Amino acid sequence: MRKLTLSLLVIATIFTVVLFSACNSTNSPSTKPPANSTTPNQGGGGVIPERIAPIGTINEKNPTYILSKIEKATKYQYQIYQGDTRIFDVTVSSNVCRDTQCSDKPNHTLDDGNYQWRVCAFIDGVWRSASPFTEFTVSSK
Repeated sequence: MRKLTLSLLVIATIFTVVLFSACNSTNSPSTKPPANSTTPNQGGGGVIPERIAPIGTINEKNPTYILSKIEKATKYQYQIYQGDTRIFDVTVSSNVCRDTQCSDKPNHTLDDGNYQWRVCAFIDGVWRSASPFTEFTVSSK
């Protein structure tokens, strides 16, 4: 019984490490998880930033990404996808935040098309769960 319990603990630990790497750019996959997948919050707290902009149709090929500020977050990572493929991700320090919002304008130009983005916060040494995806369309014409 003791061996079985230990084996289950090891399997659960491996599963947890793989599952919780969703917002660490060095460990996360270049393809998007299925639309119906979820990642539980890690380390407690359930703190997920809101995506404020971009959203809907924009004419800016290099948009500014705006998200809600999370108390105690020391950095954030936002990820941009086109279809199931991650186009890029950016990790920024909390220095990009002011009163209630954080904003960053990365050096990445997007072609016209449909995109999705999500964001997560790094709190108390742990990447928290990624937000749901928010869609936006670049239409510069």
